[in-house]
Amino acid sequence: MKKELSSKLSEGQLQVLALIAQGKTTKEIAIILGLPYETVKSRINGKNEYGQSRGIFTKLKVVDRTAAVMAAARSGQYYIHDPGEE
Repeated sequence: MKKELSSKLSEGQLQVLALIAQGKTTKEIAIILGLPYETVKSRINGKNEYGQSRGIFTKLKVVDRTAAVMAAARSGQYYIHDPGEE
């Protein structure tokens, strides 16, 4: 990725993405962050007040959680742990 994730995503979106990378569900993320479920959903794939897509998927130009985590890994800002490395 040309831009760092931190310049593309809000702090809240970065928190959500980190939890997605850990395999957490939207409901689990909402509980962990103490946010409403709908807020977490919006951070993942939501729209702004003008109806424009502004969620993680749109900003990273991906279509699902796996692709979002892989985009983060390619950016060098997240390390994807391989369970076979232990």
